[in-house]
Amino acid sequence: MAASPETFVVDPEIFDLAISSVKKVITGEILNIYAWGSRVFNNHTTNSDWDFMVIVTGMPTQIELF
Repeated sequence: MAASPETFVVDPEIFDLAISSVKKVITGEILNIYAWGSRVFNNHTTNSDWDFMVIVTGMPTQIELF
């Protein structure tokens, strides 16, 4: 199914890289992953980074991976 103009789709390679990076540093179960930031709001440049918020079990505090 094609994405509507309001739907944000993450490149599968970027998504896989994000998941593998998270799994290297967390021990909890990944409950959900949200893309956010300039790419979601379509005001990014070709040099913009990718921002993801990862919700996991067993993490008592917020951490920033990279």
